[in-house]
Amino acid sequence: MIDYGNERLNQIYRDTWPNLGWAKMDKIKAGDTVKFLGCTIEQVRWGNNTDPTGILIVGDKYYVEHVHIHSQHTKLELRGIKGKFNSVCFEVSYDTRRNA
Repeated sequence: MIDYGNERLNQIYRDTWPNLGWAKMDKIKAGDTVKFLGCTIEQVRWGNNTDPTGILIVGDKYYVEHVHIHSQHTKLELRGIKGKFNSVCFEVSYDTRRNA
């Protein structure tokens, strides 16, 4: 953990770090099943991702074919779906049933 030498800053770090989208970059990998959480327009535009509107369904699960890690974001390619989607719009699902 980073120590900022100030307990208040350390607490902000501890509270914020788990919620940062880019902190997920190393958590999703090819072969994972992910649940789509939805995306804001800003998340779509960051890194010129594919807009999931009309393609993906919030709450549905998808299989990750490829992961493209960039310096500030990560893109996912999903099995059977054309496009590259921002990884912050997903979470790993350990329930491999498609939409359970």
